[in-house]
Amino acid sequence: GVFLAGRFGRAAFAKIMGANMPMITPFNIIGLPATAYIFGLTGSYIPAYAALLGGYAIAAVALLTVRTAPLTLQENQELSSAHHQAEQ
Repeated sequence: GVFLAGRFGRAAFAKIMGANMPMITPFNIIGLPATAYIFGLTGSYIPAYAALLGGYAIAAVALLTVRTAPLTLQENQELSSAHHQAEQ
């Protein structure tokens, strides 16, 4: 969330988060059944937590490789005014 807010500005944050939901939702839907399945196979939650931490590590590396310039004041104002106009 902080990355998106910094890149797209606070005015567009809700719209950008909404656009990300289709990418996030499948992981949320699969997570609980997958964890229960892993627990059923192994009798422990440790492998499921290890997979979760592995996913976080991959995401962290991916974020570190993204190079973005912060928005200029003018770009941020343009996004903000466009957002306010869209609400009216």
